This record gives sequence, C-alpha cells and structure tokens, in this order.
Amino acid sequence: MKKRKYFIPIITILTASLFCGCGSQKKEYVPGEVTDAGYESEFLGLRFTTPEDFNLLGKVEIDGMMETAMPTADDITKETQKEYEDNTQITEFMATSEDAMTLASVTLEKTTESLEDYIETFKTDYFENMDNNVINDVTIEINSQIVGDIEDFELAGETYKKLVFASTVDGYPLELTAIHYFRKVGDYIMNLTVSDYGDEASVEVLMGAFEAYK
Repeated sequence: MKKRKYFIPIITILTASLFCGCGSQKKEYVPGEVTDAGYESEFLGLRFTTPEDFNLLGKVEIDGMMETAMPTADDITKETQKEYEDNTQITEFMATSEDAMTLASVTLEKTTESLEDYIETFKTDYFENMDNNVINDVTIEINSQIVGDIEDFELAGETYKKLVFASTVDGYPLELTAIHYFRKVGDYIMNLTVSDYGDEASVEVLMGAFEAYK
C-alpha cells in the first residue's frame, strides 16, 4: 500500500479516510448525500444529523475545495487530489464546530489490504508524516503518541476498530486528540475521524449524531 498523505490544520482537517469484500455480492460505492438534516449514506449504512453550532461540508463542497486548491498545490498535494478524483481517496463529509476546535470527517480509501494491515500501515504513515511536517519551509515540531490499545467499538449497528492519537505542537498549549474508527465496506476502508482540542462534551455530541441508515 502506498503511503497516504494527511492535512491536519493546525494538526486537523483533511487528516487527513469494510471487512473484506469476499462475498458473492460486492458492494459498489455510491456517494453519500447531504440532506437538510445532515448527511446519509446507504453505501456506508450511516446517517449523521448535524448538531447545533456545527457546520457541515458535503462531497460537492469538498470537491470544489480540491479543484480550487489545484493551481497552487505542491506535488504531494496534487498527487492526493488526483487519487481523490479517481475515487481511490474520498472525503464524504466534514462537520466542524463553529470555534473550529472539534471536527468529524468520514473518508474512504480504495484498497485490497485487510483491515488489520491497513491500520498497521496507517500508524506507520501517521508518525512519518508528523516527523516531516513542513509548512511554508518551516518545520513544525509535532509530538504524537498512540493512546491505549486498538479496540472494537460499536456505532450505529456496525463494529469499528478504534485507534486514538494524542498530539502536541511545540509552542502551542493545547493537545489534539484524534480518534479514528475504521471498518471495511466493499473495496474501501472507511475512516471516521473525530478530532478535538480537549472539548470532550463536543465529541460526545458528535458521536451521538450518528445512527444507522434505515
């Protein structure tokens, strides 16, 4: 699996994306939809109701952001955008709090890897990206660690693998917690990411906004 790239503003947003499709009926990818209430995806079996004081960006808006960024993007970003256009890396939606302190996103990556192998590669790539974080020719010192063990997590009727990172940036007083929930859907690995700077109440609100698609 090729190394994947992450965009973490200051260390979040675009961070940075289904058990094996071995059955006789393979699930084909269909983009989710933004509704008046939030987001829903029959493909993922997931519905999200946008909480009060949060803003939601759907795939159409995110596609527009990618197109706008293309003329000034560096080579690595352009490669990521090309993968995005080819439906190998997809951001289904993002929801951010109005103070930008809490973020939820759902990304997909098309891969033949098993869920377990994908997560191991994800961990390796995560630390390598944190060690090579350069913005405007300035190296940003980011210190990250895995919190606890990978564990199963039940959400909206599905079982995810939960992986938690804690990161700090030199010169900034806040700690970023990034919680990744992985599962395999068809040919894709789904990565539901919830990031926050210590606002546990907002995280609870976000997680409570997900339910099964019916």
